[in-house]
Amino acid sequence: SGKSSFARSTLSVIGTVVGAGIFGLPSVFARLGLWHGTLLFIALTGVVLITHLLLVDLVLAEKIPRRMPGLVRRWLGAWGGRLAGIIYPAQIIGADIAYILLGGAFLDLAARQFGLAIHPVLWQWLFWIVMAYTVYRSLSFVSKVEAWAPWLLLASLLVLTFLVQPQAVLAKDETQAAAK
Repeated sequence: SGKSSFARSTLSVIGTVVGAGIFGLPSVFARLGLWHGTLLFIALTGVVLITHLLLVDLVLAEKIPRRMPGLVRRWLGAWGGRLAGIIYPAQIIGADIAYILLGGAFLDLAARQFGLAIHPVLWQWLFWIVMAYTVYRSLSFVSKVEAWAPWLLLASLLVLTFLVQPQAVLAKDETQAAAK
């Protein structure tokens, strides 16, 4: 009907906030440790928050709708517009690649819990094909998928947590026994 509901809007915001970070943050913290990971997280959160607030200010100040490179060109000049014209598409392509790699890896890990072992690259291709088809269908279909995707993600994570938890306890017990 073209009307949005509070639930769909909330789910869309949750999906945007969670994003690919749900896959990347544990890796960063595992490599950097708790304190360095926390400092990096706070710093990057600040940068992202400031840039998004500045973008909102620019969009509200403009009378003509513009995309990111157009906004930057308008406020910072030609050099800024050229730089944004390179960075903005690179950021979108990078995010797409991250989602394909991480989405395929997530499908691979989930499938292995059910005894289905297929090469991770095939899962990445499957993820890309399904997402490309979703976008091909229409943007309203993408909106519907994005509205329910956070629930599916959270449900999947809960199921995987319960499936993996006994193995994690066993691994912890084995590690403690080996240390003694």
